[in-house]
Amino acid sequence: MSLSAALFVVTTTAAPSAAATPPLYTATFPMEKTVFRACPPGLPAHAVCFTGSDHSGLGTSTPPGSAATEDFAGFIDPNTIRPCPLMPGSFGPVDHNVVTIGTATGSLFLTTEGVSCGGTDVGTWNAIGGTGNFEGASGSGSVQTAASGGSGTQADPIRSSSIYNGALTVHGD
Repeated sequence: MSLSAALFVVTTTAAPSAAATPPLYTATFPMEKTVFRACPPGLPAHAVCFTGSDHSGLGTSTPPGSAATEDFAGFIDPNTIRPCPLMPGSFGPVDHNVVTIGTATGSLFLTTEGVSCGGTDVGTWNAIGGTGNFEGASGSGSVQTAASGGSGTQADPIRSSSIYNGALTVHGD
């Protein structure tokens, strides 16, 4: 094979993988408030349930690159323990969430799974669709939530901040 033919093969095989890379996604929510709730039937024994939001007006989502809100509900499963990525040799309970990130161009629907690591939760998110610009959204990434206080009651919600990073394909990509 000639050198020019070899370059052509390398160029044509490398290009599709670069073109298939989904756009980056990031969202930040610095003022979350979480309240413990009664769990619905069917969850694991001793599960701890919660709901929360960040409607402070300080959240952002890119895309679209503007203000965003976050609503979530989930549960901690104390029966499922996994290694804590932030603290080698330690373990934490697994939590599961459903999340809606609202923007001016639509809402993004996610599921998350993470491990509670002494006040910080480290996990992954998966897009499961959305509305508007996020209709048919797909992708995944990491999420990290750091608690900064509160008891989880209505009068004293748990205060936290979350950062979502990953790759997301949205309507029109």
